[in-house]
Amino acid sequence: MIRAKGLVRLGNTKHKGKGVFAKIDIKKGTAILEFAGKVVDRKWLEEKNSLRIENHSMQIGPNKFFGPSKKIDDYINHSCNPNCYVEIKGRRVMLVSLRNLKQGEELNWDYSTTIWHDGWTMRCHCGSKNCRHIIGNFSYLPEKTKKKYIRLGMVPKYAQRP
Repeated sequence: MIRAKGLVRLGNTKHKGKGVFAKIDIKKGTAILEFAGKVVDRKWLEEKNSLRIENHSMQIGPNKFFGPSKKIDDYINHSCNPNCYVEIKGRRVMLVSLRNLKQGEELNWDYSTTIWHDGWTMRCHCGSKNCRHIIGNFSYLPEKTKKKYIRLGMVPKYAQRP
């Protein structure tokens, strides 16, 4: 179930794709929406051998992933300078605002904060001044970024493992 409380809408991004935008101003620390999707393991993703499925899946544990929901949560884009983060508590996965957000602002999070497994990468086109150009495993982030994200509580314990 996706609980967006009327806070978000789907729209077109500046990168000619779809994204999720704030319908109203949102305060820092607000749980904006709950992600949905079937819980699957890495083996299932490998058996499906589909970039579309893998690129719309989110790691939520050492070997657990949310598959695509075909709902608005599949359209939350990555940014190397995120304004939201993902909070994982068991099977509940929430998108939480990292700072105050303005109406009309696109919501995004750093996909690397939840990725622990090796082997998956994706080109980044976020356009932020600190864009890394490649999205991948948390362990490959710059040390300064890792420390900041951990200090802010943005990284689940499983992803912090060496």
